[in-house]
Amino acid sequence: MKHLTSIIVTFIILTGVNLADGQTIINSYAAVVSFAGCNQINVDNASGFSIGDDVLLIQMKGAEIDTTNTSAFGTLVTLNNCGNYEINKIQSITGNAITLTYNNIKSYDVPWGKVQLVKVPRYTNYAVNSLHSCTPWNGTKGGVFAIIVNNTLTLNADIDVSEKGFRGGVNANPIYHTQYTRNQQDYCFPVNNYSGAMKGEGITEVSVNRLYCRGELYTGGGGANSTNSGGGGGGNGGAGGLGGNEWVGAPSTAVGGRGGRAFNYNPANNRVTMGGGGGAGDVNDAYIANGGNGGGIMIIIAGSITGNSNYLLANGQQGLDCISTGGGCNDGFGGGGAGGTILINAQSVSQLNIETKGGRGANVKTSAGGHGPGGGAAGGAVLVNNASLFSNIAFNYTGGAGGTFTAGTSTTNWGTQPGSNGDTTSGFVVPFATIPANSGNMNLNIKDTLSACQTLTLSATANTPLSTINWDFGDGNTGTGNPVTHSFSQPGTYKIVVKVNSSNGCYDTVFKNIIVPGEQMDELISDSLFNCRTIQLTSTSAGGPVTQYSWLTGDGNNGNTNPLMHTYSQDGNYTITLITTDALGCKDTFSRSIAIFSSLDYDIADSLIDCTTIYADTVNNGTTITTGIKWLWGDGNTGTAAPTTYSYSHTGTYTVQLIVTDTIGCTDTISTTVSPENIPIEVMVSNDTVICYASTIQLRATGADSYEWFPKNGLDNDKSAIVNVKPVEPITYHVTGIDSRGCKGSDDVHIDILPLPEITITSDKDRVTCDEPDVYLLAGGGIRYIWGPSEFFEDSSGLQKKVSPDVTTKFHVYGYDENGCWDVATKDIIVDKDALIFMPDAFTPNRDGLNDKIRPHIICNFQFTKFSVFNRWGQNVYSTTDINNGWDGTFNNIPQELGAYNYMITGKKADGSSVLFKGNFILVK
Repeated sequence: MKHLTSIIVTFIILTGVNLADGQTIINSYAAVVSFAGCNQINVDNASGFSIGDDVLLIQMKGAEIDTTNTSAFGTLVTLNNCGNYEINKIQSITGNAITLTYNNIKSYDVPWGKVQLVKVPRYTNYAVNSLHSCTPWNGTKGGVFAIIVNNTLTLNADIDVSEKGFRGGVNANPIYHTQYTRNQQDYCFPVNNYSGAMKGEGITEVSVNRLYCRGELYTGGGGANSTNSGGGGGGNGGAGGLGGNEWVGAPSTAVGGRGGRAFNYNPANNRVTMGGGGGAGDVNDAYIANGGNGGGIMIIIAGSITGNSNYLLANGQQGLDCISTGGGCNDGFGGGGAGGTILINAQSVSQLNIETKGGRGANVKTSAGGHGPGGGAAGGAVLVNNASLFSNIAFNYTGGAGGTFTAGTSTTNWGTQPGSNGDTTSGFVVPFATIPANSGNMNLNIKDTLSACQTLTLSATANTPLSTINWDFGDGNTGTGNPVTHSFSQPGTYKIVVKVNSSNGCYDTVFKNIIVPGEQMDELISDSLFNCRTIQLTSTSAGGPVTQYSWLTGDGNNGNTNPLMHTYSQDGNYTITLITTDALGCKDTFSRSIAIFSSLDYDIADSLIDCTTIYADTVNNGTTITTGIKWLWGDGNTGTAAPTTYSYSHTGTYTVQLIVTDTIGCTDTISTTVSPENIPIEVMVSNDTVICYASTIQLRATGADSYEWFPKNGLDNDKSAIVNVKPVEPITYHVTGIDSRGCKGSDDVHIDILPLPEITITSDKDRVTCDEPDVYLLAGGGIRYIWGPSEFFEDSSGLQKKVSPDVTTKFHVYGYDENGCWDVATKDIIVDKDALIFMPDAFTPNRDGLNDKIRPHIICNFQFTKFSVFNRWGQNVYSTTDINNGWDGTFNNIPQELGAYNYMITGKKADGSSVLFKGNFILVK
């Protein structure tokens, strides 16, 4: 029965009819087994292809990664040709051998790079009237939808390659077992060692001995480590998220599968790939904890696309959830699959929706315990040909959420991470092969450049990418590379041969006769003295013509003329070197020694006059008379008199130079050392200290008569012995002192700055009312506090205070830390007290001493002004401005009849606004 199913699926793939589930497949697929020759490929099954078909050649894998059992596992070493793709045409088919019409423009790694050939149907116009898709990736082919429409592609239904990409990891040990290692730290391991689960599929392949545990297969999510952690999410346009932590009975550490990495989409490299699969969860209780599949690849080439608000979908699959209301789901579960890649080459697009969303990590729900959910997968990639993204496309390339663990009513992510969002990149143009194929003529040429005498740089150029280049230099030596540099031991004529192979199996051989020149120069150097230490150097050639001269005069100088005039600054013996170059670029080197001397013989006489002043004179030990004197005092200043005195502005040790010149221009330089500080003074300044931020400190210098401070910022006076400074950052001040003799001394003081404490005030409420008149204030950030305004506190110290303001008040607290630094915080307490009084509803003025008078009673926030009583005819029978008085039921000393009376009470609130209360009461006999 399985064999029959395989036959049915193969028929559907080849004929492109609707599948049973309603999906229409328009592409055919074949795995490329080998390159048979120039533009000839062998495939596993060519029955789905015809002569003249447009075909997509695409490499699905082939990247190399670090596979050491370390945290570096999954790091990219090289992509090789992973992701390379192009459109070509079929010229001929013989059995399973297919010859392509054009030279391939990219290179491919066959067979280990998993290269496949996809038939791409071409239409003038095409309408998508049913759900279109592709066959799922099976490890060698599938996972790609591709179409070419010369004019308009109309979407009346969706195109969906979701979950058709790289496959999620599957359970390593799908049966119940008790063998497991808690807190497993490995990044890769063989199957059935109970150390971790299978990694999700990505753009690289590793041996089965590296296929399990948490290290990622670049875009494929890492498998979960033991015990029962979650698998990592797949990567593509972004990076996948980390799988959940291990079982709560273990250390519950972060040993979940690592998320797959992002693929670098770059129009210059122009590569595409599918979404990476999610890593499987670690199981030992026989649950299915597979990771989700990644989204596939969709390539649409059309003049225009009319979307009609339909969708292009390449979403990743979520990890398989496990929901249990009992004690089940006691395993780790899989990460989500990453979103796939959608590549559009069109001139215009309208009303189109695109999704390349990453799959959510698997959720785990049980009654107790803790086990690892899956990591979220990354979003995919949306690539377009124009310079910017089409404005009429709605994109959704969000990363999938990390899975959650729910025990009872408590939910946590248990260490999972979401996948990051995907990528959108413009400037992606689908490459079409257009140069007609040829077997032995690749327009191969040799270029040569003389890079040094008897050394050539050779390069080969062709009309197709070259994969293998072998050189025969004609002198018994060979080499590889392009370009390549080779040095010949002898000049002469050599036959250079290059043999090349292209990446698509083509080969060619060409040769070129090249002349290698030799040295032809024979130089003589002569010199003549013009004046003191100035000579003229002249080169005379007895060999071939010289086109370039390079002189090294032996004193660090050079020149490039012939003859060359040069003056030496010092007497001595020098070696002259001449490097000559002829018209062919050959070089030769010649040397000669010369002696340069003068007859000057001088010394310096010096003595110290005072603290900073010296006396200096010249002493002539020879017979030559000077015509020029120059002093270099060692502090940047000069002088020309002899004898002379010179005063230094700073004490110290200086090298004094005397430069004398004779009548023929010779010079001599003599040096001596002077120390104008034989009477030093000692300047002292305050000790290094630490102050609070924005505080002022006084610095004091002693030991001199005048002072100068540096830097000057923050100083109230930079020329005083005592200065006040208020620095706001750590600083070192330098003070220089001078006494009455001109002697100097200096000292430094460093000031560090302590930060101010972060003082806070919190309260149990920000508003007080008549019903709740009290508020509690709590200070924080310090070790000692002072509260204000002072009228609210008998004792202003303490951490917590209770206050009952009658009006809105701004409270403050000064807080001090252990260093004595302080800051202040404030808190506004709003008083919102409506005026409130109590008025009895009846009284009995019968002179029995009980309830004989009636008056208002103030409850809150009311300043009494007047109380008035009116009978039923509106006559005012009683008024008072004293709240302690009350009406005794009489008017003009006549007791009033029983019944209802009206009252009016006036007054003001605490804020000064007027208030009026009205009502009635009953006079009872």
